[in-house]
Amino acid sequence: LFEENRSKFESKWNIKWEQHVTGALVENRQFTADLKTILDAHADAAGVVIFPPTIGWNISLFQRPHQLARAFADNGFLVFFSTEAAVDDVKGFKQVGSDLYLCNSPWAVFDLVERPVIFTLPYNRKYLFQLRRPLIVYEVIDDLDVFPGDQTQLRINHAALLKEADVVLVTADRLMEQVKQIRADAIMCPNAVELDHFSRSG
Repeated sequence: LFEENRSKFESKWNIKWEQHVTGALVENRQFTADLKTILDAHADAAGVVIFPPTIGWNISLFQRPHQLARAFADNGFLVFFSTEAAVDDVKGFKQVGSDLYLCNSPWAVFDLVERPVIFTLPYNRKYLFQLRRPLIVYEVIDDLDVFPGDQTQLRINHAALLKEADVVLVTADRLMEQVKQIRADAIMCPNAVELDHFSRSG
C-alpha cells in the first residue's frame, strides 16, 4: 500500500517521495524552532492564546476575532492568529504586534505549548485534538445554518463543544436561551465597539 501511494504521489507531482518527505520534515523543524524562539522570548507572558484558522487578518472588515486577539495581546498574553488567507502572505510566523503573531504553519507545531487557550467555532473543533491540555473557549456567535460546510457535522461539533468547553461565550440573547439549557454557566459576551477608536473619528 505504501509503494502504491508513493507511485501515485510521484506520478501526480513529478517529484520523488524521499525529496518531498525530507523537504517537509526540514520545513516542519524550522517552524518548530521558530515557535520555540518566540515562546522563549515571551516566557513571562500571562498565557498563550491561539485562534485557529477562521478569517484572514488583513481583510477589509476588522471583526470579533481580530479584536479579541488584540485585546489579549494588549493584556499580556502571547497570541497566535492562524491564517490561511492569501491576503496575509504568511508562511510560518509573522509578528504584527508586540505580543501578537500571525501564523501559517503545520498545526502540530503547537504541541510545544502547554495549556494554551484556544478560541473555537463550530467548524474548527478538529484543531483541539493536537494541543496539549487546551483550555477551550467556545464562541456561540450565530445560528449554525449560517456557517458553510456539512450541517450534520456542525451540529455534532456544536453539541460536543457545549459539553467539553471550559468556557462558553454567547453573543446574543436569543442564542443564550438555547445554550443555557445545556450550559447554565455560559457567559453573555455580545459584540461591541472600540470606544477609543470611534471617539477619534470626529
